[in-house]
This record gives sequence, structure tokens and C-alpha cells, in this order.
Amino acid sequence: MKSRKLWGSFASLILVSLMCATALYACAGGDDESAMYIGLFRPDISELQGREAAYFYPDAILAQWKVDTEKENIDDWKSFLKGATEADVRAFVYEMPLSTLKQLRADVESGKTFQAKAPNAFVDHIVKQRDLPLLDYVIFARESATLFQVQDPWDYKAPDAVRMSTLLDRAKKGLSTANNNFLKVRYQYQILRVLQALGDYEGVIQFYSNAAKMHSWSPVLNWSRSIYAGALYRTKEYARAYAAFADVFEASTRYRASALMGGRWAVQSGGAKVADEALRMMDTPQGKADVLALTAYLKYDSALELISKIADLTPKNPELEVLIAREINKFEMVLQPLDATAWNSFIPGEPNASKKSALAKVTALEKIVGKLRQQGENPALWETTAAYLAYLQGDLKGMRNLMASANQMKKSQKVEE
Repeated sequence: MKSRKLWGSFASLILVSLMCATALYACAGGDDESAMYIGLFRPDISELQGREAAYFYPDAILAQWKVDTEKENIDDWKSFLKGATEADVRAFVYEMPLSTLKQLRADVESGKTFQAKAPNAFVDHIVKQRDLPLLDYVIFARESATLFQVQDPWDYKAPDAVRMSTLLDRAKKGLSTANNNFLKVRYQYQILRVLQALGDYEGVIQFYSNAAKMHSWSPVLNWSRSIYAGALYRTKEYARAYAAFADVFEASTRYRASALMGGRWAVQSGGAKVADEALRMMDTPQGKADVLALTAYLKYDSALELISKIADLTPKNPELEVLIAREINKFEMVLQPLDATAWNSFIPGEPNASKKSALAKVTALEKIVGKLRQQGENPALWETTAAYLAYLQGDLKGMRNLMASANQMKKSQKVEE
């Protein structure tokens, strides 16, 4: 999934940021490795625009997670019409005046020549193929968009039921006449949006259950699933809602943050048992791992056990990179001194009262990483991670051996850096 790739790449960068200075110094034969210790929360590497906080507390993910809300949509339109560019999509779907779109429709329907102001792959396609269903959808989506926009959330007004009902009828008619799966999935989403706006949550659940999974995959299905999850929450089916939010959290960059918040609401409303009930509903390893990942982000203090289960179910899961980076952050908060005097005398792995619990967890994480070194998606990254965990425990010989091993592996660009 696209969201997995995005999070995985960023997590790789963070993990390597934690490790690279120590590793390079050790491989060069330096003696004072402890002086090269780097923590994610040290001031010298805090110039990440707040993104590092997204690993730490769930609230920070909601506050700091930045996402291009149009990217999934643009990519889907480009995949629909091969050869179309992002500029083509933006001009046709987002920017072309409604009056121009309607003129295009009238000219194509009557056989007249449409005078385009600028070349556009979608306009060419519609003119040559007389693809009026595609054009009708864009006109519908553009006209309906204003009904869903809330300019001022403090001055919210309930939607006009008559206009929404008319919109619903148009969407259902569009679905019945759509000539391909691309349009069918999108009309389904539009129907769900209208039902949600009307407060017909049972209608959302029924329509989604009967229709939304009928057609080929599209990122729009994840948008529909987000509406479905919200309807389940509204009808107090908290465990089913949690499971649906977990799917959205994993699959859609666009709705990742809102799915995290929805999962938290489900637990707050239905109790701690909600996550366990949702887990039991999933019948595939990936589905179970999705629920466990969402739970791991929400349960800050008990993530190691959850991470271990995710690694057992899906050792190639990119969420492991993010969650393990966050665990390392937690260890550092305990292990690294916060004042300059203590920092100068810091010895990695030194067993004192403040470190024992954290070091025990480092050992537990080391076992998980050991499995990922054999089965994970990025062996060089996990070999380097193991080296860093060995360093935190004061095992400098083990660290050097692991780094030597990592340097023999094929490394991604992030790990290479």
C-alpha cells in the first residue's frame, strides 16, 4: 500500500539517524563509542518539523502528520487513463470551470467540435471516445462538492435534506449507468457520503455491506471504508468500527490520522475489550496485524508485546519500522542523560537503578529484531538496528560484528546514508 511505503521510508531514515554516527565511528576503529551516542530527542537532530513526535504519542500523530490529501486521488485518475499527467488531472478534475465542462458535454453530445483552451488528455479521451459517463461523473462530483464543504465549523448548519436527497438520487442513477469499475467505486463513495450527511448510519452500513466491495481495488474504497467505520461507531458497534478503522489506518495515507482518532474513540466509548474483540474478527494474518498495529500506536506503554505479535504474523510489515523506532525513542528517554555533566560520563549499558527496566526491554526488542533479521523486508536495516541495540547494552564487540555484517548486505539508499 502507498501509505505503508511512505511510513516505511520515513522510519528507515529515523532509525538510521539514530544509528549512523555510532556505527561509522565504530567501523573506523574509534575507541570512545559512548561519545558518539545519538538520541532522536537530542537538540542536534531535532530539525524534523515535529515529525519525530509522531512516533511518540498518538495525539502528536494527529497534530503533526502532514499529508497531501489529493495524491491518492490524482494517482488513481492517472492509472485510469494511461499517459495522463498530474497536470492533466488537476486541470480536468479540480480546475476546469463547470461551465467549460458542461460546454464540453453539450458539444460531444451534439457532435460539435469542442474548442479546448489547452491540451488535456482527459478532454481528448472524452472527445474521441464520446465518454460521457466519465464527464458526467466529474460534473456531478464538482457540483456536489460544495454541499460537503464546511467553511466555518463553529457555524455548522445541517445539510439541506431536499438537496441531499436529490444528490442521492443522482448518485444512484450514475452508479446504475456507470460503464466501468473506476466510476462505480466513485459513485458508491458519493452515495455513502450523502447517506452520512443525512445521518442515515444504518443506510451507510447496509449499502457498504452490499455494494462497496463489488468492484476492483481503488484507493476510493478506503475512503468508503472510513465512512463505514464512522457509521459503525455511530451505531455503537465499537469492535466492528475498530476493525474497520484499523484497515483504513493501514491502507490510506489520506485518512490515516482520522482512522487513528476513530480507533481511540471506539476504545474510549466501548472499553478496553474493543481492540481484542476486533482482533478476533479478523481472519487473515494481515488483518490481525493491522488491528495490532493500530492498538500499538494507541497503547503507548504496552507496545513491545504487540510488536512481537505483528512480527510473528507479518515479519515484512513496514509498520514494524515505525513502531520499533518509537520503542527505541522510549529507551533513549530513560537511558540518555538530560544534562551535560551526566552526558559526558555516560556509559552505554551501565546497570544502574534507572536503567534496569529499560535495558530489559532492550533485550526483549533485540529478540524481535533477531527474527526480523532473518525474515524482515530489509535485512540490512534490521542488522543495523540489532547493532544499535547491542550498543545500548554496552556490547561494543557485538555491535562491531553486526555492523560488519550489515556492511556486506545490499542496502537501501536510506540505510546506505
